[in-house]
Amino acid sequence: MRIVSEHELANLLGGLTEASPRVVTSGNFATPIRALDILDATVETYRLFILNAQHPIPTRPGVLHESPFVGPAMRGSPGLDYLPMRLSLVPRLFATTRRPDLVLIHTSTPRAGKVSLGIEVNVLPAAVEQARARDALVIAQLNPRMPYTLGDGEIDTDMIDFAIEVEQELPGSTPRQADDRTAQISEQVARLVTDGATLQLGIGQVPDATLSRLQGHGGLRVWSEMVSDGVLGL
Repeated sequence: MRIVSEHELANLLGGLTEASPRVVTSGNFATPIRALDILDATVETYRLFILNAQHPIPTRPGVLHESPFVGPAMRGSPGLDYLPMRLSLVPRLFATTRRPDLVLIHTSTPRAGKVSLGIEVNVLPAAVEQARARDALVIAQLNPRMPYTLGDGEIDTDMIDFAIEVEQELPGSTPRQADDRTAQISEQVARLVTDGATLQLGIGQVPDATLSRLQGHGGLRVWSEMVSDGVLGL
């Protein structure tokens, strides 16, 4: 991994040879905004692959959105290429019909030769692996505010070609007060949960409202692809 300036990164991205490169980047609340802005100012047309994209992302003509998990920033996009599939199949997609030409990741700063994907892991290790297999670029935005998480989120710095250093506050979702219907559903679900149960949770008001009703339970365990504010409260 070589750390470069933003100007140097723009020059590197300007050298992409694909007519409309596929750019895979971190989604949810981990999108590397500064790196993506530099890409958008440099490359005229490209395909942008993000899971659950949040505002802001490039939405101009010349940018085609791709995703199997359409987030708020892609809903209603006239250039949306929706891929109806299970997320577990996305690594196979990267290896066959939707190969990454460039991977932009948002990571922690390095520790002992590694960086961490922090709050957003999911399909990104597969994207990096496929990029390495076909000599496509992997570029990181190193952020000291990104928490260092372990496991599959750790990536050797040797897997990254270039990086820029940008301290960026991580955004987050704004909690909404549960309405009467949500409260009724969560109360019904909470009655089904016993002490010692294992919980698997998704995104939204209902899971968090249900969790708020489980604080008197004991021995609960969590097995989930995500950890919401409701889990932290529990």
